Amino acid sequence: MENQFSRIGQLIYDLEAGTVMDTEGFVAFLDGEFREVTMQLGAHWVKCGPGLPYRLEFHAVECQRLLDKVKVLYQLFIHMNAFRDGKESMQGLYVHLIKSLNEQVERIAKMVAEPAGSALGAYHLN
Repeated sequence: MENQFSRIGQLIYDLEAGTVMDTEGFVAFLDGEFREVTMQLGAHWVKCGPGLPYRLEFHAVECQRLLDKVKVLYQLFIHMNAFRDGKESMQGLYVHLIKSLNEQVERIAKMVAEPAGSALGAYHLN
């Protein structure tokens, strides 16, 4: 099984290391990665193949771990940059990451709660 969040996780660690300079490019890349994660997990969910509960639980835990990490990094960023100008785009990046990861956590929880193929289940993927 592949960790669908591995590239997002690597980017979060790059953000922590201070190697992210192009926030617009970063956001565009993240949006593409989040779409891909949704499609991959959704495909596994619809197939409802062997190991689906494990896959969903694994990705729910990984997504929550990344969300918790980003929240800590965001608080640190706010603390260290409270009085600096020109940090709005980086702050926006953190807010975007938190929002996107929250949406993924909720989406995976809905996949776990709804049987694949149900009318409600198909709605939840959107």
